Amino acid sequence: MRLTIALSALSALLLASAAQAAPTPLDFRSEPQAYGRQIVDKYFASFLKVRTGAKVGVAVADADDDGVGEVFARFEHSSSCAKRNKCRTVVLSHKRGKWTLVFDRYVSDLKLGEEGPTGVKSLLADGMNWNWRVGSYWPDAAPLGKDIQFSALPDKNKAGIAPAFGSGAKSLIAGKKLNVELASLEAAKPLRLLRLSSDAGCGFTQGCSYRALSHDGEQWGVVLSAIARDVQELPTKVGGYPDLLFSSTRGYYVLRWNKNKYVMADQIEVAR
Repeated sequence: MRLTIALSALSALLLASAAQAAPTPLDFRSEPQAYGRQIVDKYFASFLKVRTGAKVGVAVADADDDGVGEVFARFEHSSSCAKRNKCRTVVLSHKRGKWTLVFDRYVSDLKLGEEGPTGVKSLLADGMNWNWRVGSYWPDAAPLGKDIQFSALPDKNKAGIAPAFGSGAKSLIAGKKLNVELASLEAAKPLRLLRLSSDAGCGFTQGCSYRALSHDGEQWGVVLSAIARDVQELPTKVGGYPDLLFSSTRGYYVLRWNKNKYVMADQIEVAR
């Protein structure tokens, strides 16, 4: 699992959008006999085996009011911490007879927030609000950008666009088994964002294919390829091109313009 350590573009935006709540501090205890410590030691046995001398802090709080407390753990070690005292911090929840990892992030501070839309208490991680969703905690990124409005691409233009999605998609587009939608974005040079989807749309577990085309004055070229559930345009720009926030089945990631194409700028993955 990729764990973003640096406080970067996406993290800063999430911090700015964090909900105002009355968070409850967690009492991390490092004693070997602390309640929940045996669960942590067993679940993370391989992780701890190669981190001799790691300080393990454990706290227990019932986030979903099911009578079984969630186990919170923080690992302090030279290989599990970064600048600004950000250390790997996790949450284990007991579901269907076993412990499951539902939060895994490098943070300096973690608190228990207010009850969220699903009835489970949220987390406040370094000021970022995380809500329970589909079996794990997800960052609340909804208010960060603006939705991009797509419109159906005319049939006469599909043949010229199809190669951007590969040879496999070309015949499906021609046979009208896949839909192609287009959005124009304001950028330093003409920029078009394409979305390829089925009639079922972009579901939670199965996203859509996205391509961005930019015109260099002579021809159109593919400058972005992604698979995601949805996309938002962020207010920040680099080189005259907007940052794009994609939502995937694993979390959120920001693609940013870098000279002649879009590249990954930040990523927040959820525990799965």
